[in-house]
Formats: sequence, C-alpha cells, structure tokens
Amino acid sequence: MSTPGNLTPANLLVENQIAEQFVAELAKALHQNGMASDELEQNVLQLAQQLNLEVSVFATPTSIFFSFGPPDLCRTLLLRVTPADIDLGRLNELQTLQRDVVEGRITVREGRVRLPQLLQQAPRYGFWLASLAFAWASSAATILFRGGLNEAVVTLVLGLFIGCYGGLLQQYPRMARTYAPVSAFLAALLPYFIGLLLQPLSLEVVTLGSLVVLLPGLTLTIAINELATQNLAAGTARLFGGLVLLMTLGFGVAVGSSLGQQLTATPTGVTPAAIAGSYWYLAIATAPMAFAILFRAQSRDFLPITLTCWAGFTITQMASGFLVPVVSGAVGSFSVGLIGSLYARWTNRSSSTLAVPGLVFLVPGSIGFRSIQMLLLNDVESAVRGAFDMFMVAISLVSGLLVAYSLLPATSLVRRNASL
Repeated sequence: MSTPGNLTPANLLVENQIAEQFVAELAKALHQNGMASDELEQNVLQLAQQLNLEVSVFATPTSIFFSFGPPDLCRTLLLRVTPADIDLGRLNELQTLQRDVVEGRITVREGRVRLPQLLQQAPRYGFWLASLAFAWASSAATILFRGGLNEAVVTLVLGLFIGCYGGLLQQYPRMARTYAPVSAFLAALLPYFIGLLLQPLSLEVVTLGSLVVLLPGLTLTIAINELATQNLAAGTARLFGGLVLLMTLGFGVAVGSSLGQQLTATPTGVTPAAIAGSYWYLAIATAPMAFAILFRAQSRDFLPITLTCWAGFTITQMASGFLVPVVSGAVGSFSVGLIGSLYARWTNRSSSTLAVPGLVFLVPGSIGFRSIQMLLLNDVESAVRGAFDMFMVAISLVSGLLVAYSLLPATSLVRRNASL
C-alpha cells in the first residue's frame, strides 16, 4: 500500500493508527476462527509490511501482543482472545478481505467497516445440519474403527444427541465449559442401557465413535507443529490444553462406565459383528463431507476436501503395508500438505482449507483417548505405551507437513504481488 505524498505528518499519523487498528482487529478475527499461532504471526508481519507499518507480534492460544513502531517509540497492545472452533470458510473470507485492502480494491477504512459485518454473519450451516454432520462423522468413524452395524446405528443416534447438546450450549457460554465431560459421561453411560435391548454391542467402540469429533487429535498435532517451528509458548499452551481436554473426556468416560456397570448387567468386551465391506467404503466416501461441514468450509471446497481426505487416507494405508506406522503417517501428511499447497497456489485460498480436514483422518486422538482409559484402569504400562505412540504419530504428521510446505510453500497472490 503506497502512502499518498500530499498527506501532512498529522494526517499520516492518523492513517497509520487506523492501519494499526485494522491489523490488530483482523489478527484477532483470524485467531478466533482457528488460525494457528505461527501462521498468524507470519500473516500479521506480512500484512504490516505491505501497509508500511513496523510491528512485532507474539501470539498464544489465548492472547495476542502487538508492538507498533520503532523500539524507542513503540506502542504495545494486548488482545485477550477466547479460543474457538476452526471456521475454514470465514478464514478464507478474512484473507480475501486482507487481499482487497493490500491490493487497493478497498481502503483500510473500508476494510475496518467491512470486518465487523463479516464477523456478524450467521453461521454458515444451521443447527440441524451441523448436528447431523456431527452424528454422521461419529457413525462413519465407528465403521472405520471396525464397528458393526449395531455400533454404527447407536453411534449415529448418540452423535446426533451430543451434537444437538453442543449446539444448544452455544447460547450459554458458562455452561459450554461442561460440554466435554458431560458428553463423555453420556457417551459412556447410555450404551449400557441400549445394550440391554440390542446385542451384540461393543460399548467401547460406541463410546469412542460418539466422542471422535471431540477428541483433540488435531489440537495436539497443531501444538507439535508450533513447537517444531519454535513457537514454544503457543505450542506448550496448546499442547497442555489438548492433554487436559483428553483427560477430561477420559474422566467423563470413566464415571459413566462405572455407573453403567453398577446399574446394568450389560456385557462388556463384546466383539462387534462383521459388517459388509460396502459400509466401510460408504463411510470413507462420505465422512469428509461431514467434517467439511463441521469445519464450516465453503461449499465450493467440498469436492477438493473429499478428494484430499481420500488421497491422504489411501496413501497412508498403502504406505503402512511396507513402512512402520510412524513413517506411513508422515507420508500421508506429506501428501496432504502438498495437495493443500497446490490448491492454495491455484485458487489463492488458504492451504488450511484442505490440510485441516485431510489431517483429521490421520491425527492420533483415538490413540491418546485409549491411553487415558488405560491409565484410569491402572494399566500404567499400556497407558504409557499409548501416550508414546500418540506423540510419535503427531510428530510424524508434523514432519510430513513441514517437509511439504518447505518444498512447496503455499504462496498466495498477496505474497506474490508484494514481491513484484
């Protein structure tokens, strides 16, 4: 952004202050819609440079620090940010607004006016569609976990219930803090009562499938990525946040299971009945669409997201035939990262549009969840082994992504124009 030569020093100061406010407001919006801390810092520095601003930025999962101006005259700003779910559609809209400002299609003042209007838009998908997506993602995951038809149907019902419960809690922020433990409690307890009427039913598979959307596998992977890119404060905070959520879910499941065993005589440790292979293919074919809705992706991205998920999952499965699981995960994430970068270059959109849903099929959330379960059952050896496997898988996924982004950076039009 070039500065008009006829501006007086006083007017130039005002324009710079408006630009600084736009940078801070846009950064907060990007943070609230799921942009990782390391990517956020890079985005802010790039934007500030293009607006002829001098800024230092430090982001964590719950706050952003800005220092505008030279070191001897700097102005510091702290923004407190509440972590929220990833909204891929809004992230792309925010970055489109950023490009419009940088490339001169709108002024910074117009950008500041448009930003709150964009953030006040209604959710991309309504209550029932989001709840159904939650239910279908849970049921499809149950089939991928080798559950039978009974487990898939029960998980579909429980997933719809938990998805609706989460949607209702959004109107009550204080109650929303209880969402994870209460959902885990219900996902563990209710199958015991359903098992009295429906057998065979694997309680463990149903519980895991019902909670798969809530598992912090993606959070842990992002945390490892931030640590690997030397964003130590953000990575550490996100890592422990994910671990606490994992333990909270494990605690809720332990309480629910204990109560279910006391109140019912439903058998545990049941092996799921065999299911036709066509159901497995149906699950892998349709689950990406459910996760695309949960991540609030734009409809134009549904097909690319589905193809990316298929590619990452298939490549990982093929690689596991001749490589150890840790290495096969890195191969899968490497392919997802390359596809995401190619898509970003081709469409001038965020690489996260494809990378985030593509990683969902590879992240180690279920391994960590089983590790917590073993720990609560005093099986320390299995718990430690599961935790080690979880971190190794997360590290392998991050390694694959870092290599992919190093070989093919997701260069946007903004960055290309800035270099001209």
